[in-house]
Amino acid sequence: MKKFIGHSIHGFIVKTFSIAAVISSTGVYAGAVYPSTSLDTMNARIIKLEKENQVLKEEVVKNKNAIVTSSEKNTKRVRSLKESVEKQSSRMKMDGFMSAGILKGEGDYKYGSVDKHVDFSEGYHYRSDSVVGLQFNYALAEQTNAIVQLVATGSESFKVEAEWAYLRHYFDDDFHLSVGRFRLPFYYHSETVEVGFAYPMVRPATEVYISEVTSIEGASLYKGFELGDHRFSLRLDLFGTSTELLSVESGHILVAEYEYGDLLARAVYAEMDLEIKGVDLTIENRGYTGALVYDDGTYMSSFEAIRTDPKSGPFYSFEAFVAMFARKFGPWTPYLSVATIYSGERNDDPLAYISRMVQSPEEFTAPTVRFSGDSVTPGFRYDYSSKIALKFEATHFINGEEEPDGLGGVNTSLGYLTGDGPSGEDDDLVVYSFVVDAVF
Repeated sequence: MKKFIGHSIHGFIVKTFSIAAVISSTGVYAGAVYPSTSLDTMNARIIKLEKENQVLKEEVVKNKNAIVTSSEKNTKRVRSLKESVEKQSSRMKMDGFMSAGILKGEGDYKYGSVDKHVDFSEGYHYRSDSVVGLQFNYALAEQTNAIVQLVATGSESFKVEAEWAYLRHYFDDDFHLSVGRFRLPFYYHSETVEVGFAYPMVRPATEVYISEVTSIEGASLYKGFELGDHRFSLRLDLFGTSTELLSVESGHILVAEYEYGDLLARAVYAEMDLEIKGVDLTIENRGYTGALVYDDGTYMSSFEAIRTDPKSGPFYSFEAFVAMFARKFGPWTPYLSVATIYSGERNDDPLAYISRMVQSPEEFTAPTVRFSGDSVTPGFRYDYSSKIALKFEATHFINGEEEPDGLGGVNTSLGYLTGDGPSGEDDDLVVYSFVVDAVF
């Protein structure tokens, strides 16, 4: 029995080692989880995943670069568009100005142009000094600009008109040619006469600034030059124009200016052929103006004179002068203006003369008269800000002398004043004015 058992155990042991040998030869060990072929597969999969991951990384980088490139392109487009807009904006410059006020006169005078009269006895008037304007300056090229100024005034029922509309070419900084419509440069304040903010007074002296022609169409040549601290300039205009009352067939004007420090001197000579509308009448007219202005920022004084001298026709010659002194105290600027006008021989009131001559030219013979008138204007200006100014003044138009009596009145840019003053004295009138001027 023991022998049998021993043989059985020996056989089990032999079989066990045989199985172990077989298992060992197939690579399966007790405690092993995966066969060796599974590790190769895993390694292959890992390598494949790493490659796919690398491809994805490359795609991400590629897309990121594409996004960055696209963003840069969009940024460049936006920048280019912005630069284009800024360039266009820099080529266009716009400025504006406006005035609004109230006017009251003492007396039964009437004033106005041919078809617009205001009776002071009617009370307060709000349109006389009301004006709004816009000015556009566009650089067409490096040395060529287009300038347009649109103006609407209360006296013209705020009808918009182009006071300036011209092209200007600069040959250099002090030499340019303008062609189109611009202001007649007859007075010192001609180009700023409607920009109330540009001067201390409510309005320039009415005895001097009375020209029927204010804007002209033609060509203007300007040349300026300097000699040390002295500056000189010359301007020549060739022009023609038309208004409600008359037309200018041909005209020319020469302007000379001299500047030294705070002092400016100005002289003007003009000739024009005036044709009265509705009448077969042409007048050869000559005009002269001169101005002397001092302005150091604190003290300001000016003297301006005008003379017209018709060489033909029934119209009168006249002379007018104005002197103004102002002193600045911070935002306050009180001023005093004194003006006078004196006519040579003339043919009655020009407006009445034309009317009667048109109705019956063969029967009408105009009387000749002489007249003169003066005015005194105290006032002040208060600069509320760098762009807004408030002004008040009281203008006393003093007794006008006439020969014979009753045929005229005080001739001003407010119009041809006629009637009786508050005390019954002919040709006396006090006009109170309050105006707010602004620029933008």
